[in-house]
Amino acid sequence: MKISKVMFVGVGALGTMYAAFLTEAMDKGSVKVIAGKERINKYVREKIYVNGKECQFEFADYGEKADILFYCVKNNQLQQAIEDSKPYVHQDTIILSVLNGIGSEDIIAKELGMGHLLYCIAQGMDAVKEGNQLVYHSMGKVCFGEADNTVLSPWVSIVKQLFDETHFPYEIPVDMQKSMWGKLMLNTGCNQAAAVFGANYGMLQQEGEARRVMIDAMREVLVLAKCEGVSLSEDDIAYWLVVISQLDPRGKTSTLQDVEAKRKTEVELFSGTVIRLGKEHGIPTPVNDFLFARMTEMENEYLVK
Repeated sequence: MKISKVMFVGVGALGTMYAAFLTEAMDKGSVKVIAGKERINKYVREKIYVNGKECQFEFADYGEKADILFYCVKNNQLQQAIEDSKPYVHQDTIILSVLNGIGSEDIIAKELGMGHLLYCIAQGMDAVKEGNQLVYHSMGKVCFGEADNTVLSPWVSIVKQLFDETHFPYEIPVDMQKSMWGKLMLNTGCNQAAAVFGANYGMLQQEGEARRVMIDAMREVLVLAKCEGVSLSEDDIAYWLVVISQLDPRGKTSTLQDVEAKRKTEVELFSGTVIRLGKEHGIPTPVNDFLFARMTEMENEYLVK
């Protein structure tokens, strides 16, 4: 099987960045965005720009089938995204979810079955989307695969071929569970500290309270990962600090962008997950308790109004 039809559900920062990249790299008509009529009219009317260039997105016709489908929405939009995408999924559709957290694959599997659903995380990007304008300097990479990629499955190999042919940045980790927990550790520290302290990447790259809280929150995830049988270590924290150091200092995490836009954040996926697991294992999580309380308070201040 060779991938000739790529579809995206959600054109926020990641969906826009990836869809724009593949639209330019593949033949016309190969990349489609799944959206309802009202949203399509909005995109056509207002247009979408990436680094100042207008995107020439095409939209999927109802019932058109996807060879590979990317879910690029927020967690609270996932259930609706699954419903919207069902007409475009067939038995051989490969599915990648770049949502934050460690649970989106389970949610998708309950609705569509595991089938050819691969585990996936996105990392190292510094995309900032405001209105119809997306700006980024680092595209980062997509890490994907089966739970164990010691030997590549046929479906992983098919996606690898697509990414190789289009020069799409990717990595296939041997242990995807460790990679997904590593990304959870990053998001729990980086995204939440950025949102609570109003910190861009430049502030997180410098010594100070925001960076200290970020690292302390990551260490709480590290402890819980070990309880869950995942072998994260201080070396993994050091790795993520290097990743953060390479991002555009002016860039902002998606969670800070949510707060500034007065949107609901993914705090439940980050500190909410840590606090729940901490209670299950009898391990205190004071830093994430603080972050959860503060972020919930911030949300309530603007969502209730």
